Amino acid sequence: MVLGGEGAGAVVLGPQETDDPRAGVVYTKAAADGTGAENLYLKVYDISKAPYLQYDPKDREQNQKMMYPQMDGKRVYVRAVREMNLATLKALKDTGLTWNEIDWFVPHQANLRINEQVAQLAQVPPEKCLNTIQFYGNTTAATVPLTIDYWRQQGKVKKGDLVLSTVFGSGFTWGAAIFRV
Repeated sequence: MVLGGEGAGAVVLGPQETDDPRAGVVYTKAAADGTGAENLYLKVYDISKAPYLQYDPKDREQNQKMMYPQMDGKRVYVRAVREMNLATLKALKDTGLTWNEIDWFVPHQANLRINEQVAQLAQVPPEKCLNTIQFYGNTTAATVPLTIDYWRQQGKVKKGDLVLSTVFGSGFTWGAAIFRV
């Protein structure tokens, strides 16, 4: 079952006078490995198939493969947990920060089980893990800003809080960032 949501998110960045090396965006790292391209994809994006959809009522299996996301769930789960965990640990190592200094952990909101496993492996204190997939579903690239905003509106996330976020996407792509709200 695919749990998808509609959403958009944006972050406004601007200059700030400060001598604090841990103000603003502290760390970013992104990576990609195309070997996962066939494990999570949507064929409709194949430009050679224009005009994208040609529905054939006699070929239900082909229609399903063209019109709906395709995923090898086990492979995606294993790679997402692995790469998000490693990206989280690398962000901490590269910055010298610890969970005592990080206020919030905001993972990509595609799968709650993945997030829970990453948090456990990366030894994130449970009270620092923020999720919203249970409210919004997977809103793809909007999940991190939507999650931060949701918990900001609830009074949990506050200006100046330090966030470590890690993400994973199709293809496979992944990354981590540390920044102040």
